[in-house]
Amino acid sequence: AVFWRSNPNGETIRTTEHTYTAFFDKDRKIIGQTLFDLTKDSQENHNVANQSTYKATLEKLRTRLLQHLEDREKIQL
Repeated sequence: AVFWRSNPNGETIRTTEHTYTAFFDKDRKIIGQTLFDLTKDSQENHNVANQSTYKATLEKLRTRLLQHLEDREKIQL
């Protein structure tokens, strides 16, 4: 998986099959999210985050992203 900051309020995880982005408020609470199925929509035009068939995928990627953010905060340079 690849992680990156998509904008000042968003963080993204991308796998070979999906792109998941979480958008945060100033208190780091998720206020929005997108999920794209790259196997069916390589141009990322159709957000499937609210489709029940993608619930498990969304939860898995959200968990991985939040763990990455937590781990990143622990890094001291």
